[in-house]
Amino acid sequence: MSRCVVFPLALIVALTGCQVSTKPRTFASVSADGPAKVSPATVHGEYRLYTSATRADGFLRPVGEPLAAHRLRRGQPVGFRRDGDGLAAVAGDASQPLAHGSYLWEVRADSGQFDGKGTTVIVLTVAAVGLAIAVASIF
Repeated sequence: MSRCVVFPLALIVALTGCQVSTKPRTFASVSADGPAKVSPATVHGEYRLYTSATRADGFLRPVGEPLAAHRLRRGQPVGFRRDGDGLAAVAGDASQPLAHGSYLWEVRADSGQFDGKGTTVIVLTVAAVGLAIAVASIF
């Protein structure tokens, strides 16, 4: 009986998937003297560049209004690059020189995007629970 419920549930989750959160989150950051890195955008959405400050818990937070905003598609480059003694923000084909300081890119994903990692975790969890129930019902 339990397999009749668990496996169709896992199939439904796999077919419908999880959606990417549209809540703003930090994508990349750089401190005044820290290493800079450019990575592919993980989602389609708006990437906003901010000056950053460190919160009491050690995490960075955006400060003030965005210095720049770019609409990027998954796979386009975004992050920070050091050019000699200078620092630059990178978003797609654009590059913006930055003054000495700490910065972060915040992303707000477009709605309706599939979250492959989240869906995989849920499907594997449901399958593991279903397998455990099936094995327990045998004994």
